[in-house]
Amino acid sequence: MKNYYALFIAVFSFFLSNAQSSITKETITNNKVKTITEKDFDNNSNEGCNTTTTTYDRNGNTIIWNWKRIGSFFEYEYDKKDRKVAMIRKSKYDSTDVHIMKTTYDKHDNIISDYANKFQNFYDEKNRLIKSVTLDKEGI
Repeated sequence: MKNYYALFIAVFSFFLSNAQSSITKETITNNKVKTITEKDFDNNSNEGCNTTTTTYDRNGNTIIWNWKRIGSFFEYEYDKKDRKVAMIRKSKYDSTDVHIMKTTYDKHDNIISDYANKFQNFYDEKNRLIKSVTLDKEGI
């Protein structure tokens, strides 16, 4: 009986350690995962643990990412093709502190501009990236 419990604990521990590092969109959708909460304990910090909560839609897309320590959370919006089109950062402490970062695509699903990372891409007629330009803070 002791061997059975030891085997169960070993397998369960192995599953947990691998589950944290190999969570994919397919795993999330197949298992109908709605929310994952992770706690990261830092022994060198006086602030205790850092908790992040990620909420998914039924297609496995992240729709809310909440990092409690910084007091902000991010909402994500997707188009009908499941492409991320907007990331909205909101403050928990100030309802007027909202930042919207949009992503635009061409007809071939290439990212044309990503205002979160402040760049604009250009492609040739064969759909190959030929130039990427860093935008200033106004997106110009």
